[in-house]
Order: sequence, then structure tokens, then C-alpha cells
Amino acid sequence: MNAPPLAQYINAQGYAFAWGHILERRCDNHIDWDFCLEALLERYHQQDLLLNDLQQATFLVLEATLPGMVGYERETSAAYRQGWHLYQGTVISAFTLRCHFSREAEARHWLSTIFLPLLFPGLLYQVQEAIQ
Repeated sequence: MNAPPLAQYINAQGYAFAWGHILERRCDNHIDWDFCLEALLERYHQQDLLLNDLQQATFLVLEATLPGMVGYERETSAAYRQGWHLYQGTVISAFTLRCHFSREAEARHWLSTIFLPLLFPGLLYQVQEAIQ
């Protein structure tokens, strides 16, 4: 059965920020956090670039910054060594963090204390500089 175009939003939660939003979705045994970088995507559009270009630039920075946490094919989340992986984005996001449900508390702690305040600003800066 084909899912409707907005199926990814069914039962999803969102967190708004000045740079865009994080869409949180639960599916089977994992949680996905889709990072939708609206402000940066708008700058990419002004340069005649698309979401795919933003995804590629973001993924290059993630590979360089967090090489052990980057996944290339979405594998079973139970296999993640630290409980979560970063993936190239979906049809709505620049990148996705996928977490096994058993590691949710740890992943949320990492997101709120390490990734968002310490690593994410540099990521945004580097991806923005790629189009200057």
C-alpha cells in the first residue's frame, strides 16, 4: 500500500528553532529526528541549489566531524554501536539522526548537551560557507 504524501507527519512531533525545526517520528524499534534546515535551505535556493545539494554538503561536514557516527545505508538500529547514527536526509530534511528505542534517553541527552549546543553551530557555519 502506498503511503500518502504527508505520511511522515502522522503522529510526529516537532521542535522549532530559528534555523528550522526537528521533526521527531517513531517507527517500529527506532526514533528518527529529521533536521529541517529551512533558513539554510532558503539560502541554497537563492543560489539556485536544491535540498539535495544541502543534504550532500551537510553530509560531508558530518562525515568529517563525526565519522564514527555516520551511516550510509539505514541498517537495523539495534546494530548501532553507540545506539544512534546520522544519515543523509529524507525528502524533507538535510539529515536524520536514527536511534534505537532502548537508547532514547542517552540519545536525547547527547542531542541536548553535545550535538545541538557544541557541534551543530559549527556544522551550520561550514555548510553555509560551502555556498559563499
